[in-house]
Amino acid sequence: GDDAAGLLARTATLWSIFAATEWFAFLKGHAAVIALVAVFRFIDIPADLVYLASARTLSVVGSAVLIAATFANGIAGVYLWRVARRADSAATS
Repeated sequence: GDDAAGLLARTATLWSIFAATEWFAFLKGHAAVIALVAVFRFIDIPADLVYLASARTLSVVGSAVLIAATFANGIAGVYLWRVARRADSAATS
């Protein structure tokens, strides 16, 4: 059967790690941590699309938010990846 509470706990754990990593990247500005946050953003793209395609009870608003999040994560991921590369270049020069 469906285990919504288990899925929620799993998702909450992942997002807690994601948020802690973003906070650390914000505070420290290490290129490797910023790149990790970019990768997290990129990972969210297929995850949101799979959820969008497989969810049985998703409202129109929920669908719109997932589609918008897909684009936002792509844009943020590219931006953060570029920032990480610049920070890495500055640290090694």
